[in-house]
Amino acid sequence: MEVMGRECFKALAARSFFQDFKKEKGDGSIYACKMHDMVHDFAQNLTKNESFSVEIDGAAESKIDSFSRDARHFKVVFKNYETDSFPATIYSLKKLRSLIVDGRPSLMNAALPKLIANLSCLRTLKLSGCGIVEVPSNIGKLIHLRHVDLSQNEFRELPKEMCELYNMLTLDVSLCEKLEKLPDNIGKLVKLRYLSVRVYWSDSSFVKIRGVKGLSSLRGLDEFHVSGSGEESNIEDLRNLNHLQGSLGIKWLRDVKDPDEVKKTELKSKKYLTELDLWFGSRTNRRIIRDDKVLEALEPPPDVDLLRIYSY
Repeated sequence: MEVMGRECFKALAARSFFQDFKKEKGDGSIYACKMHDMVHDFAQNLTKNESFSVEIDGAAESKIDSFSRDARHFKVVFKNYETDSFPATIYSLKKLRSLIVDGRPSLMNAALPKLIANLSCLRTLKLSGCGIVEVPSNIGKLIHLRHVDLSQNEFRELPKEMCELYNMLTLDVSLCEKLEKLPDNIGKLVKLRYLSVRVYWSDSSFVKIRGVKGLSSLRGLDEFHVSGSGEESNIEDLRNLNHLQGSLGIKWLRDVKDPDEVKKTELKSKKYLTELDLWFGSRTNRRIIRDDKVLEALEPPPDVDLLRIYSY
């Protein structure tokens, strides 16, 4: 699917469907672009009764009231972080397929359970940087969810009910500085293709990750954290993820207890990886086995384009 998508993107780019490309400095790959202005205007005209966007700076309920109750895609931008109310009209948009909240409304945490309870048709939910301190358990009722972005929030864990969302394809909980662990039963998300748990490499952040070995459809995992001393090792969970593409970071490698555990990851068989980051830090500040033994046991894929090694 991803290979075909890239080919389609290249074909459309060659026909000026997209513009204002932003490229990586290293390999020159495109990571961002804009739709051509003419195409954008045409698309807006086609979806004028389905897609809406509104900016809120104080009271803006009247703007939203004018929207069709048949709206499918909705983006709300909170310009004022001190906005003390969440527009009640959104709860009535029962047919919404996509909801994007941009900003940090002060009552987001109070509004979220009701929002989830009323918008049962959602396929895409983007609540990045909204100051969420707890993800409500009723999110497990959104059985149609495909894409979930909860990045840059303040919760410590995800409810186990999220693992009932069997249709989920992407889950982004990156840069959540307080996140401590993923649900132990995350392996139930058998359709999941992309999982982002990236944290800041320079700090001591650790996210307990168990059960990913069950994610047989996984194509993207940006970061994996090795369990420390006194815990059952989790690094073998990478063994069956042979469809991983793009970049992978493995953190806290100095906490590995046995080189044989590392060999079981079968990293060399993950032939679609192009970038690999290996970080030899330790949460316990104890070296159990030598770093060179761990690196030798890892056996990075032979065709990887970029290899970074930290704290070796």
